[in-house]
Amino acid sequence: LKLDCEGAEFPILEGACAETLGRVRRIVLEYHARPDAPKRPQADALARRLVDAGFVIDRYEDHLGTNRGMIFARRA
Repeated sequence: LKLDCEGAEFPILEGACAETLGRVRRIVLEYHARPDAPKRPQADALARRLVDAGFVIDRYEDHLGTNRGMIFARRA
């Protein structure tokens, strides 16, 4: 699953049920944090959601100086 939805990745992953996420083997997502809150806690929440859904985080990148970053995850 590739997610590059200009900030919508947060509600998409928060709203995805276990059955839907269970069909996904790998996720590559670019996150776009809201500018009104610190970026890293928002991105950490995405990573935590993926781990709670049974994924292992392979790579977690912050793009310094932007509100963006990347998370690469796979099924354990």
